[in-house]
Amino acid sequence: VRGAVCDCPSWAKAIDSAAMSHAAALVTLAIGDPPECAMSHPIFRRYATRHGMDFVPIQERGIQLSPGWFKPRRNQWLYFEKYQLGRLLVRYERLIYFDSDILLTPQCPSLFDLVPRGHLGCVFEDRGPLWWERWEEFARAQRKLGPLPRKPEGYFNAGVMVLDRAHRTLFDLKSCPPIDGRWPEQTTLNYHMQRLGLPLQPLEPRCNLVAEFADLWADESKRRNAWVIHYAGKKNRRLMAKDFPQIMAAWEPPEPHTRVQPPVVRQRSARERRGPL
Repeated sequence: VRGAVCDCPSWAKAIDSAAMSHAAALVTLAIGDPPECAMSHPIFRRYATRHGMDFVPIQERGIQLSPGWFKPRRNQWLYFEKYQLGRLLVRYERLIYFDSDILLTPQCPSLFDLVPRGHLGCVFEDRGPLWWERWEEFARAQRKLGPLPRKPEGYFNAGVMVLDRAHRTLFDLKSCPPIDGRWPEQTTLNYHMQRLGLPLQPLEPRCNLVAEFADLWADESKRRNAWVIHYAGKKNRRLMAKDFPQIMAAWEPPEPHTRVQPPVVRQRSARERRGPL
């Protein structure tokens, strides 16, 4: 099977030599410094600091794809760079992965607290009028790589994932070969999670609110009340820019309030009131 090899010595050396302060990390893709990083990264840093984890933006390519295994599409290779998570799981015990087109509200808890170890935390996105496209991807994958042992619970969005070392194999493209399609890296992850029988921990939509949850997405107050807002697709970048100032302001620490003491008025003595003799 034509696949891909995660073998980039310069990238591996950079990962291995990076400073590591915590046993867990928040990871995001930032190759080419996409404009949405200017909005998401300040919030990611605050979230990581609040919950005691490192912030690790993946800024260099590290996945070597075999040429010709998928249909040529612009930046198709980029999505597989999140497979660098496999090597990061050598260094870190647990990871939270966020796509760069995500904003977090301050109410968002540590997603680690919601996902048992050994489970992959995720939100199923096979919702809305286009739910069938996700199941069509499962069918495509099974035609290429064989039938799954059981019917999947659902098709998850790979823009938000809670991972630990039990998932390292999932990011080995030699043993988990890639699949072409609408969302190739996402379908590859979904298929092999089911094939390997790894347990999933489904999370609430507010842990990865995407436009497929149309009733929540269209209502501005409901959207901004989610914990993790995922502006997937270029059509939602303008909406991300619109929401950002209010969400960022909620993360800013309030100005310290100093109570002003009223001046002390000294009472004059009787002699001072009489004046000089």
